[in-house]
Amino acid sequence: MANPLDANMPTQPPTQPPMQPLRRGAIWRAIAGAALATTAMAVGIAWMSPAVPPHAPVTKEAWLAAQFCLPAPEAARATPQDVASLAMDVDVPRTDPPIGEMSPATATAHQGEVVRVSVRSPRDGAVTVHGLSELHPLAAGEHLTFEFRAIYSGRFPVHFHGMDGSHIEIAAFEVMPATVALVR
Repeated sequence: MANPLDANMPTQPPTQPPMQPLRRGAIWRAIAGAALATTAMAVGIAWMSPAVPPHAPVTKEAWLAAQFCLPAPEAARATPQDVASLAMDVDVPRTDPPIGEMSPATATAHQGEVVRVSVRSPRDGAVTVHGLSELHPLAAGEHLTFEFRAIYSGRFPVHFHGMDGSHIEIAAFEVMPATVALVR
């Protein structure tokens, strides 16, 4: 007995019309565009990635280089023959103080004077007088002394950059213009 539904079924599968050449070209252009975009994205990611693999340990030198502290101007570098006319001792706090609760010590220097800074820290990091000194590494428990020449007038913070990511002002220098130094 024949199935009545079979009578309506075609005996051969329907044939599709052949692809138009224009349509075939559009598909290849889309594939080429996707490949080009993927390559550009891979190159961009590789270009923006750090040179050090993320799983590599961070060295103190690499960490210091990433702190965005500018090198001190040559004129601000004190020589071993220079005698400091101002000295300041500073202690880095064990933990970061709440914002607004730390009132760092401020000293007044005059333009052209050599300043000596002594810092003690209970944690690893680095210290700098922004704009006037290099970034100096400081190990936990270490005592560090450095000097700089106050070549600019203005307010210059002494910052501690902790290996834990902290960045706090531990002191500041108010540098008066050289003409004011003559009046005192």
